Amino acid sequence: MNREHLLSCVRHPAAILSLALALLVPRVAVLAQQNLPSTRPDEPVAEVRVRGNHNVTTQKIMAEIRSRPGMPPDEKLLQEDVRRLIATRQFFDVGVEYLHEPHGLVVLFRVLEGNQIREVVFEGNRAFDAEKLREKANLYPDKKASDKKSEKKPDPKKPLAIDIARAKDAARTLEDFYHEKGYAFAKVELVEGMQPGDKRLLFRVSEGPQVAVTDIDFEFLDHNTFGEGRLKTQIKSKARKFGFLGGRYNPREIEDDIQRLGSYYRSLGFFDAKISRELRESEDRSKVEVLFVIQ
Repeated sequence: MNREHLLSCVRHPAAILSLALALLVPRVAVLAQQNLPSTRPDEPVAEVRVRGNHNVTTQKIMAEIRSRPGMPPDEKLLQEDVRRLIATRQFFDVGVEYLHEPHGLVVLFRVLEGNQIREVVFEGNRAFDAEKLREKANLYPDKKASDKKSEKKPDPKKPLAIDIARAKDAARTLEDFYHEKGYAFAKVELVEGMQPGDKRLLFRVSEGPQVAVTDIDFEFLDHNTFGEGRLKTQIKSKARKFGFLGGRYNPREIEDDIQRLGSYYRSLGFFDAKISRELRESEDRSKVEVLFVIQ
């Protein structure tokens, strides 16, 4: 057996991957840098090797790696290799080691694979069935290149390779979906599937009532220049008509409407105009009146 000399290997905990998805690219860059050996040998690479993979093929992993035999060790290139592997969202952890073996320098990529999920379960969902939620969160195995043009639905029984970040991202995506459909108080919690080796994803859904916007009004503390009818053409939120048509309450849409109204006022020269909103909820929280305050 060849003696393997570990020069350096710094790993990051898998939980880091679940933080700040909006900043995923710079975060991945930092993680990639942390996972590099601290010293660089002065000899060319004799071999690039992968260890720790059981479900993701070595061929697929090597397709993401640009470091090659015959090249001098390149920290920047190794950093890019680790970043690409992490970005595939199929690994909890990726580390790099230099090994000195009789035939020369070996660059070893050690990977800890994400879970191979066999079952996706939703609890508490009434408004939307499991198939709809799974589709919205894209909780299906990635298609092969040859299958991407096919309209055939993914096989839900096929194992889903997933890491913690993608699983938590799915919960947030589902929450946003519920909010868009008017379930303003909906919560989606990932309660199973976060531990290495888990075979099941379990999402607990608390839908709450579907909230209707019954009225949209404006209060002018200043800049009483435009009528309500004109301002309503600048927003996308709409009040329910005839007691049942439209008017779904979407908190994100309301916040976007505040930005739209602010942009509208600024476009007409009112640069000091400030827009805020007040909500008046019914006792059962199924109805809400929206008041935009202009000052």
